[in-house]
Amino acid sequence: VPVYRLGTLSGQLGSGSIRWPAGWHFLPLMPPSLWACAGLVALLRLRPHHAEDSFQNAQIKTSRFHSAFALLTLAVQKLTLPCWLLAIGMLLALEQQTHTYLGVALCLGVAALAMRRDLFLAFWFLLMFVPILRVFSEHVHFLYAMPPTAIILAEAMESLWISLRERPALAWLRYGLACVLAMIGLDQALNIYGAYHVNRTAYGGIDVMAEWFRQHVPEGAAVVTNVIHGEEIKWHSDNHIQIYWTMPTGICDPSRAVDQPQQLERMLANRHVQPVYFLDVDFDYTPDKAYHHRHKYVHQAEVDWRDRGIIHFTHARYPFVDPLRYLVPRMYQPFLGAPDLENDFARKRSVDHPFRHEIYAIYHVYEITGDRLQAKLEGPVQLAQENVNGFNIVRMGLGYHALPQREGPFDVEKFRLHCYSRQYSGMTLESVLELIHKSPRGGEEAATAPDAK
Repeated sequence: VPVYRLGTLSGQLGSGSIRWPAGWHFLPLMPPSLWACAGLVALLRLRPHHAEDSFQNAQIKTSRFHSAFALLTLAVQKLTLPCWLLAIGMLLALEQQTHTYLGVALCLGVAALAMRRDLFLAFWFLLMFVPILRVFSEHVHFLYAMPPTAIILAEAMESLWISLRERPALAWLRYGLACVLAMIGLDQALNIYGAYHVNRTAYGGIDVMAEWFRQHVPEGAAVVTNVIHGEEIKWHSDNHIQIYWTMPTGICDPSRAVDQPQQLERMLANRHVQPVYFLDVDFDYTPDKAYHHRHKYVHQAEVDWRDRGIIHFTHARYPFVDPLRYLVPRMYQPFLGAPDLENDFARKRSVDHPFRHEIYAIYHVYEITGDRLQAKLEGPVQLAQENVNGFNIVRMGLGYHALPQREGPFDVEKFRLHCYSRQYSGMTLESVLELIHKSPRGGEEAATAPDAK
Protein backbone atom coordinates (compact mmCIF):
# COMPACT_ATOMS: atom_id res chain seq x y z
CA VAL A 1 0.00 0.00 0.00
CA PRO A 2 1.49 3.42 -0.91
CA VAL A 3 2.38 5.55 2.08
CA TYR A 4 -0.09 8.28 1.07
CA ARG A 5 -2.91 5.75 1.54
CA LEU A 6 -2.11 5.26 5.22
CA GLY A 7 -4.46 6.62 7.87
CA THR A 8 -6.15 9.94 7.15
CA LEU A 9 -3.69 10.80 4.39
CA SER A 10 -5.92 8.92 1.95
CA GLY A 11 -8.53 11.65 2.29
CA GLN A 12 -6.12 14.47 1.45
CA LEU A 13 -5.19 13.69 -2.13
CA GLY A 14 -7.07 16.69 -3.50
CA SER A 15 -6.18 17.25 -7.13
CA GLY A 16 -3.42 14.64 -6.95
CA SER A 17 -0.79 17.08 -8.22
CA ILE A 18 2.72 17.25 -6.78
CA ARG A 19 3.09 19.78 -3.96
CA TRP A 20 6.54 21.03 -4.85
CA PRO A 21 6.98 23.54 -1.95
CA ALA A 22 6.97 20.54 0.41
CA GLY A 23 10.72 20.14 -0.10
CA TRP A 24 11.45 23.52 1.47
CA HIS A 25 9.32 22.55 4.48
CA PHE A 26 11.23 19.27 4.90
CA LEU A 27 14.76 20.67 4.97
CA PRO A 28 14.52 22.75 8.21
CA LEU A 29 13.31 19.70 10.16
CA MET A 30 17.01 18.91 10.57
CA PRO A 31 19.61 21.53 11.62
CA PRO A 32 20.88 23.42 8.55
CA SER A 33 24.48 22.87 9.66
CA LEU A 34 23.86 19.13 9.39
CA TRP A 35 22.77 19.59 5.78
CA ALA A 36 25.89 21.67 5.10
CA CYS A 37 28.14 18.89 6.44
CA ALA A 38 26.22 16.30 4.40
CA GLY A 39 26.82 18.43 1.30
CA LEU A 40 30.55 18.41 2.05
CA VAL A 41 30.46 14.61 2.35
CA ALA A 42 28.69 14.43 -1.03
CA LEU A 43 31.54 16.38 -2.63
CA LEU A 44 34.15 14.14 -0.97
CA ARG A 45 32.42 11.03 -2.27
CA LEU A 46 32.81 12.24 -5.83
CA ARG A 47 36.49 11.32 -5.69
CA PRO A 48 37.06 8.07 -7.67
CA HIS A 49 39.21 6.38 -5.03
CA HIS A 50 36.66 7.12 -2.30
CA ALA A 51 33.75 5.24 -3.79
CA GLU A 52 33.34 1.76 -2.42
CA ASP A 53 33.45 -0.81 -5.18
CA SER A 54 30.46 -2.98 -4.37
CA PHE A 55 31.33 -5.36 -7.20
CA GLN A 56 34.74 -6.19 -5.75
CA ASN A 57 33.84 -6.13 -2.05
CA ALA A 58 30.65 -8.16 -2.21
CA GLN A 59 30.74 -11.93 -2.28
CA ILE A 60 29.39 -12.45 -5.77
CA LYS A 61 28.30 -15.82 -7.02
CA THR A 62 29.55 -16.99 -10.36
CA SER A 63 26.18 -16.97 -12.07
CA ARG A 64 25.60 -14.40 -14.80
CA PHE A 65 22.52 -13.09 -12.97
CA HIS A 66 24.41 -12.14 -9.83
CA SER A 67 27.30 -10.65 -11.80
CA ALA A 68 24.95 -8.52 -13.89
CA PHE A 69 23.08 -7.40 -10.78
CA ALA A 70 26.34 -6.44 -9.08
CA LEU A 71 27.43 -4.42 -12.11
CA LEU A 72 24.07 -2.62 -12.18
CA THR A 73 24.34 -1.90 -8.48
CA LEU A 74 27.82 -0.49 -8.90
CA ALA A 75 26.70 1.71 -11.80
CA VAL A 76 23.80 3.10 -9.76
CA GLN A 77 26.05 3.81 -6.79
CA LYS A 78 28.72 5.56 -8.84
CA LEU A 79 26.47 7.60 -11.15
CA THR A 80 23.64 8.71 -8.87
CA LEU A 81 25.55 11.29 -6.84
CA PRO A 82 27.31 13.02 -9.80
CA CYS A 83 24.03 13.17 -11.74
CA TRP A 84 22.25 14.66 -8.73
CA LEU A 85 24.95 17.31 -8.23
CA LEU A 86 24.77 18.18 -11.92
CA ALA A 87 20.99 18.58 -11.68
CA ILE A 88 21.34 20.79 -8.59
CA GLY A 89 23.86 22.94 -10.43
CA MET A 90 21.47 23.41 -13.35
CA LEU A 91 18.59 24.31 -11.02
CA LEU A 92 20.79 26.82 -9.18
CA ALA A 93 21.73 28.44 -12.49
CA LEU A 94 18.03 28.92 -13.22
CA GLU A 95 17.06 29.51 -9.58
CA GLN A 96 14.51 32.26 -10.19
CA GLN A 97 12.51 30.07 -12.58
CA THR A 98 13.04 26.78 -10.72
CA HIS A 99 12.97 27.83 -7.05
CA THR A 100 9.87 25.73 -6.37
CA TYR A 101 11.51 22.53 -7.64
CA LEU A 102 14.91 23.17 -6.08
CA GLY A 103 13.67 22.26 -2.57
CA VAL A 104 12.54 18.79 -3.64
CA ALA A 105 15.76 18.31 -5.61
CA LEU A 106 17.83 19.11 -2.51
CA CYS A 107 15.79 16.63 -0.48
CA LEU A 108 16.44 13.91 -3.04
CA GLY A 109 20.11 14.45 -2.25
CA VAL A 110 19.47 12.30 0.84
CA ALA A 111 18.86 9.34 -1.45
CA ALA A 112 21.79 10.25 -3.70
CA LEU A 113 24.08 10.45 -0.67
CA ALA A 114 22.90 7.07 0.61
CA MET A 115 23.34 5.37 -2.76
CA ARG A 116 27.12 5.25 -2.31
CA ARG A 117 26.86 3.25 0.91
CA ASP A 118 23.54 1.42 1.20
CA LEU A 119 20.90 0.99 -1.50
CA PHE A 120 18.35 -0.13 1.08
CA LEU A 121 18.55 3.19 2.96
CA ALA A 122 18.20 5.12 -0.29
CA PHE A 123 15.08 3.24 -1.39
CA TRP A 124 13.63 3.39 2.12
CA PHE A 125 13.90 7.18 2.03
CA LEU A 126 12.44 7.45 -1.48
CA LEU A 127 9.50 5.21 -0.62
CA MET A 128 8.68 7.33 2.45
CA PHE A 129 9.35 10.79 0.98
CA VAL A 130 8.22 10.89 -2.64
CA PRO A 131 4.59 9.74 -2.14
CA ILE A 132 4.07 12.39 0.56
CA LEU A 133 4.60 15.06 -2.09
CA ARG A 134 1.04 14.32 -3.23
CA VAL A 135 -0.61 15.00 0.11
CA PHE A 136 1.68 17.31 2.08
CA SER A 137 -0.03 20.00 4.13
CA GLU A 138 1.57 19.67 7.59
CA HIS A 139 5.08 18.93 8.86
CA VAL A 140 3.88 15.79 10.63
CA HIS A 141 3.39 14.11 7.25
CA PHE A 142 7.17 13.81 6.99
CA LEU A 143 7.28 11.58 10.05
CA TYR A 144 7.59 8.54 7.75
CA ALA A 145 10.69 9.92 6.02
CA MET A 146 12.51 11.12 9.14
CA PRO A 147 14.01 7.77 10.35
CA PRO A 148 15.90 6.99 7.10
CA THR A 149 16.92 10.65 6.81
CA ALA A 150 18.37 10.66 10.33
CA ILE A 151 20.30 7.42 9.68
CA ILE A 152 21.68 8.62 6.34
CA LEU A 153 22.82 11.99 7.71
CA ALA A 154 24.34 10.37 10.81
CA GLU A 155 26.29 7.98 8.57
CA ALA A 156 27.49 10.95 6.52
CA MET A 157 28.81 12.69 9.65
CA GLU A 158 30.54 9.51 10.75
CA SER A 159 32.11 9.20 7.32
CA LEU A 160 33.35 12.80 7.52
CA TRP A 161 34.88 12.16 10.95
CA ILE A 162 36.70 9.03 9.72
CA SER A 163 37.99 10.87 6.64
CA LEU A 164 39.61 13.51 8.86
CA ARG A 165 41.07 10.89 11.21
CA GLU A 166 42.73 9.07 8.32
CA ARG A 167 44.54 12.24 7.22
CA PRO A 168 47.07 13.33 9.89
CA ALA A 169 47.51 16.73 8.25
CA LEU A 170 43.82 17.46 8.72
CA ALA A 171 43.35 15.76 12.08
CA TRP A 172 43.17 19.12 13.85
CA LEU A 173 39.93 19.83 11.98
CA ARG A 174 38.25 17.15 14.08
CA TYR A 175 38.17 19.60 17.01
CA GLY A 176 36.10 21.99 14.94
CA LEU A 177 33.94 19.16 13.62
CA ALA A 178 33.37 17.96 17.19
CA CYS A 179 32.07 21.42 18.11
CA VAL A 180 29.78 21.40 15.05
CA LEU A 181 28.48 17.95 16.00
CA ALA A 182 27.81 19.10 19.57
CA MET A 183 25.95 22.17 18.25
CA ILE A 184 23.85 20.03 15.88
CA GLY A 185 22.95 17.61 18.66
CA LEU A 186 22.03 20.43 21.04
CA ASP A 187 19.98 22.25 18.41
CA GLN A 188 17.93 19.15 17.67
CA ALA A 189 17.60 18.26 21.35
CA LEU A 190 16.16 21.71 22.07
CA ASN A 191 13.11 20.65 20.04
CA ILE A 192 12.06 18.64 23.10
CA TYR A 193 11.86 21.78 25.22
CA GLY A 194 10.41 23.81 22.34
CA ALA A 195 7.62 21.32 21.70
CA TYR A 196 6.78 21.14 25.42
CA HIS A 197 6.73 24.93 25.82
CA VAL A 198 4.76 25.63 22.64
CA ASN A 199 2.09 23.02 23.38
CA ARG A 200 1.76 24.05 27.01
CA THR A 201 1.40 27.72 26.03
CA ALA A 202 -1.03 27.10 23.15
CA TYR A 203 -3.35 24.88 25.17
CA GLY A 204 -3.05 27.22 28.15
CA GLY A 205 -4.49 29.95 25.92
CA ILE A 206 -7.25 27.60 24.77
CA ASP A 207 -8.16 26.98 28.43
CA VAL A 208 -8.25 30.73 29.12
CA MET A 209 -10.58 31.36 26.18
CA ALA A 210 -12.83 28.43 27.09
CA GLU A 211 -13.21 29.74 30.64
CA TRP A 212 -13.95 33.26 29.39
CA PHE A 213 -16.72 32.03 27.10
CA ARG A 214 -18.22 29.98 29.94
CA GLN A 215 -18.40 33.06 32.15
CA HIS A 216 -19.35 35.82 29.69
CA VAL A 217 -21.36 34.23 26.87
CA PRO A 218 -24.84 32.64 26.98
CA GLU A 219 -24.90 28.88 26.63
CA GLY A 220 -25.34 27.74 23.04
CA ALA A 221 -24.14 31.04 21.54
CA ALA A 222 -22.68 30.93 18.03
CA VAL A 223 -18.99 31.86 17.84
CA VAL A 224 -17.72 32.55 14.32
CA THR A 225 -13.94 32.17 14.18
CA ASN A 226 -11.11 31.96 11.66
CA VAL A 227 -9.06 29.18 13.29
CA ILE A 228 -9.36 25.41 13.43
CA HIS A 229 -8.78 25.26 17.18
CA GLY A 230 -12.07 27.05 17.79
CA GLU A 231 -13.40 23.51 18.12
CA GLU A 232 -10.89 22.79 20.89
CA ILE A 233 -12.02 25.92 22.71
CA LYS A 234 -15.55 24.53 22.48
CA TRP A 235 -14.44 21.15 23.91
CA HIS A 236 -12.53 22.80 26.74
CA SER A 237 -15.61 24.87 27.57
CA ASP A 238 -17.66 21.67 28.00
CA ASN A 239 -19.56 22.45 24.78
CA HIS A 240 -20.83 25.74 26.22
CA ILE A 241 -20.65 27.41 22.77
CA GLN A 242 -21.19 26.41 19.15
CA ILE A 243 -18.31 27.02 16.75
CA TYR A 244 -18.69 28.20 13.14
CA TRP A 245 -15.85 28.87 10.71
CA THR A 246 -15.08 31.54 8.11
CA MET A 247 -13.08 28.94 6.17
CA PRO A 248 -14.34 26.89 3.19
CA THR A 249 -15.98 23.51 3.67
CA GLY A 250 -12.91 21.61 2.45
CA ILE A 251 -11.20 22.44 5.74
CA CYS A 252 -14.03 22.38 8.28
CA ASP A 253 -17.42 20.78 8.90
CA PRO A 254 -19.68 21.88 5.98
CA SER A 255 -22.68 22.25 8.30
CA ARG A 256 -20.82 24.88 10.32
CA ALA A 257 -19.08 26.84 7.56
CA VAL A 258 -20.06 30.48 7.03
CA ASP A 259 -17.55 31.17 4.30
CA GLN A 260 -20.07 33.13 2.23
CA PRO A 261 -21.56 36.43 3.47
CA GLN A 262 -25.09 35.18 2.72
CA GLN A 263 -24.56 32.31 5.17
CA LEU A 264 -23.51 34.71 7.90
CA GLU A 265 -26.43 37.07 7.24
CA ARG A 266 -28.87 34.16 7.65
CA MET A 267 -27.24 33.45 11.01
CA LEU A 268 -27.44 37.11 12.03
CA ALA A 269 -31.15 37.17 11.21
CA ASN A 270 -31.58 34.57 13.96
CA ARG A 271 -29.26 36.22 16.51
CA HIS A 272 -32.12 37.06 18.90
CA VAL A 273 -32.61 33.32 19.40
CA GLN A 274 -28.93 32.35 19.17
CA PRO A 275 -26.52 35.22 20.04
CA VAL A 276 -23.60 35.60 17.64
CA TYR A 277 -19.99 36.45 18.52
CA PHE A 278 -16.86 36.88 16.40
CA LEU A 279 -13.64 35.32 17.70
CA ASP A 280 -10.80 36.91 15.75
CA VAL A 281 -7.49 35.07 16.28
CA ASP A 282 -5.14 37.51 14.65
CA PHE A 283 -1.47 37.75 13.69
CA ASP A 284 0.49 38.73 10.59
CA TYR A 285 -0.58 35.95 8.25
CA THR A 286 1.95 35.06 5.54
CA PRO A 287 0.84 35.03 1.86
CA ASP A 288 1.25 31.23 1.64
CA LYS A 289 -1.79 30.73 3.92
CA ALA A 290 -4.30 30.12 1.14
CA TYR A 291 -7.28 29.01 3.23
CA HIS A 292 -6.23 30.27 6.67
CA HIS A 293 -6.71 33.99 7.01
CA ARG A 294 -7.50 36.92 9.24
CA HIS A 295 -11.16 37.00 10.27
CA LYS A 296 -12.62 38.40 7.05
CA TYR A 297 -15.89 39.58 8.63
CA VAL A 298 -13.89 41.60 11.17
CA HIS A 299 -11.29 43.07 8.80
CA GLN A 300 -13.09 43.19 5.42
CA ALA A 301 -16.72 43.87 6.36
CA GLU A 302 -18.74 46.19 8.58
CA VAL A 303 -21.48 45.10 10.95
CA ASP A 304 -22.78 46.59 14.18
CA TRP A 305 -21.06 45.05 17.18
CA ARG A 306 -19.97 45.59 20.76
CA ASP A 307 -16.22 45.20 21.14
CA ARG A 308 -15.48 42.87 24.06
CA GLY A 309 -11.76 43.55 23.70
CA ILE A 310 -8.59 41.45 23.53
CA ILE A 311 -9.18 38.51 25.86
CA HIS A 312 -5.84 36.74 25.65
CA PHE A 313 -2.41 36.93 24.01
CA THR A 314 -0.70 33.58 23.45
CA HIS A 315 3.07 33.98 23.17
CA ALA A 316 5.92 31.48 23.57
CA ARG A 317 9.65 31.78 22.84
CA TYR A 318 12.01 28.82 22.54
CA PRO A 319 15.76 28.68 21.75
CA PHE A 320 17.89 27.33 18.94
CA VAL A 321 21.69 27.28 18.60
CA ASP A 322 22.38 26.62 14.92
CA PRO A 323 23.24 30.05 13.40
CA LEU A 324 22.29 28.81 9.92
CA ARG A 325 18.65 28.79 11.04
CA TYR A 326 18.72 32.55 10.47
CA LEU A 327 18.73 31.71 6.75
CA VAL A 328 15.45 29.76 6.94
CA PRO A 329 12.53 31.89 5.66
CA ARG A 330 9.69 32.36 8.10
CA MET A 331 7.14 30.36 6.11
CA TYR A 332 9.34 27.24 6.25
CA GLN A 333 10.16 27.27 9.95
CA PRO A 334 8.93 24.11 11.69
CA PHE A 335 5.92 24.42 13.98
CA LEU A 336 6.53 22.54 17.23
CA GLY A 337 2.91 22.50 18.37
CA ALA A 338 0.05 20.14 17.54
CA PRO A 339 -0.15 19.55 13.76
CA ASP A 340 -3.76 20.71 13.46
CA LEU A 341 -2.79 24.09 14.96
CA GLU A 342 0.03 24.73 12.50
CA ASN A 343 -1.85 27.48 10.65
CA ASP A 344 -3.50 28.99 13.73
CA PHE A 345 -0.40 30.68 15.19
CA ALA A 346 2.32 32.91 13.81
CA ARG A 347 5.79 31.43 13.93
CA LYS A 348 8.95 33.43 13.32
CA ARG A 349 12.33 34.38 14.74
CA SER A 350 12.19 36.70 17.71
CA VAL A 351 13.11 40.27 16.82
CA ASP A 352 14.42 41.35 20.23
CA HIS A 353 15.83 38.02 21.53
CA PRO A 354 18.74 36.43 19.60
CA PHE A 355 18.64 32.70 18.87
CA ARG A 356 14.96 32.48 19.73
CA HIS A 357 11.94 31.36 17.75
CA GLU A 358 8.45 32.34 18.84
CA ILE A 359 4.79 31.62 18.24
CA TYR A 360 1.95 33.99 19.07
CA ALA A 361 -1.72 34.82 18.46
CA ILE A 362 -4.11 37.54 19.69
CA TYR A 363 -7.66 36.56 20.73
CA HIS A 364 -10.22 39.35 20.19
CA VAL A 365 -13.98 38.93 20.76
CA TYR A 366 -16.88 40.96 19.30
CA GLU A 367 -20.54 40.65 20.26
CA ILE A 368 -22.69 41.18 17.15
CA THR A 369 -25.62 43.59 17.52
CA GLY A 370 -26.56 44.17 13.85
CA ASP A 371 -28.17 42.12 11.13
CA ARG A 372 -26.56 43.33 7.89
CA LEU A 373 -23.04 43.17 6.49
CA GLN A 374 -21.45 45.94 4.47
CA ALA A 375 -18.24 45.47 2.53
CA LYS A 376 -15.20 47.53 3.44
CA LEU A 377 -13.04 49.02 0.72
CA GLU A 378 -10.11 46.79 1.66
CA GLY A 379 -8.39 43.89 -0.03
CA PRO A 380 -7.20 42.95 -3.55
CA VAL A 381 -9.08 44.37 -6.55
CA GLN A 382 -10.15 42.31 -9.55
CA LEU A 383 -12.56 42.94 -12.41
CA ALA A 384 -15.76 40.91 -11.95
CA GLN A 385 -17.82 42.03 -14.97
CA GLU A 386 -17.29 44.64 -17.65
CA ASN A 387 -19.79 46.99 -19.31
CA VAL A 388 -23.03 45.98 -17.60
CA ASN A 389 -25.43 48.70 -18.77
CA GLY A 390 -22.44 51.03 -18.93
CA PHE A 391 -20.98 49.98 -15.56
CA ASN A 392 -17.85 48.06 -14.65
CA ILE A 393 -18.10 45.83 -11.58
CA VAL A 394 -14.99 45.12 -9.51
CA ARG A 395 -14.52 42.86 -6.52
CA MET A 396 -12.53 44.20 -3.59
CA GLY A 397 -12.14 42.00 -0.56
CA LEU A 398 -15.60 40.62 0.27
CA GLY A 399 -17.65 43.22 -1.61
CA TYR A 400 -18.61 44.10 -5.18
CA HIS A 401 -18.56 47.69 -6.40
CA ALA A 402 -19.92 49.22 -9.63
CA LEU A 403 -18.83 52.47 -11.30
CA PRO A 404 -19.56 54.04 -14.71
CA GLN A 405 -17.23 52.62 -17.32
CA ARG A 406 -16.61 56.00 -18.99
CA GLU A 407 -15.30 57.54 -15.79
CA GLY A 408 -12.03 55.65 -15.87
CA PRO A 409 -10.48 52.85 -13.84
CA PHE A 410 -11.49 52.00 -10.29
CA ASP A 411 -9.88 54.32 -7.74
CA VAL A 412 -10.33 53.32 -4.10
CA GLU A 413 -10.06 56.80 -2.61
CA LYS A 414 -12.33 58.29 -5.25
CA PHE A 415 -14.91 55.58 -4.58
CA ARG A 416 -14.61 56.02 -0.81
CA LEU A 417 -15.36 59.77 -1.18
CA HIS A 418 -18.33 59.10 -3.53
CA CYS A 419 -16.70 61.08 -6.35
CA TYR A 420 -18.15 58.96 -9.16
CA SER A 421 -21.39 60.17 -10.74
CA ARG A 422 -23.07 56.99 -9.53
CA GLN A 423 -21.70 54.03 -7.67
CA TYR A 424 -23.16 50.92 -6.09
CA SER A 425 -21.85 48.41 -3.55
CA GLY A 426 -23.04 45.05 -2.25
CA MET A 427 -21.88 41.83 -0.62
CA THR A 428 -22.81 39.76 -3.67
CA LEU A 429 -22.51 40.20 -7.42
CA GLU A 430 -26.24 39.59 -7.79
CA SER A 431 -27.16 42.42 -5.43
CA VAL A 432 -24.99 44.89 -7.37
CA LEU A 433 -26.43 43.71 -10.72
CA GLU A 434 -29.92 44.26 -9.31
CA LEU A 435 -29.04 47.83 -8.32
CA ILE A 436 -27.66 48.52 -11.79
CA HIS A 437 -30.74 47.16 -13.55
CA LYS A 438 -32.99 49.22 -11.29
CA SER A 439 -30.96 52.33 -12.08
CA PRO A 440 -33.11 54.93 -13.89
CA ARG A 441 -30.26 55.70 -16.28
CA GLY A 442 -27.36 53.62 -17.60
CA GLY A 443 -23.73 54.30 -16.92
CA GLU A 444 -23.22 56.05 -20.25
CA GLU A 445 -25.88 58.68 -19.47
CA ALA A 446 -24.58 58.98 -15.92
CA ALA A 447 -21.23 60.03 -17.30
CA THR A 448 -22.84 63.19 -18.71
CA ALA A 449 -24.43 64.03 -15.36
CA PRO A 450 -21.60 64.32 -12.83
CA ASP A 451 -23.86 65.85 -10.21
CA ALA A 452 -26.09 62.75 -10.08
CA LYS A 453 -25.68 60.53 -7.02
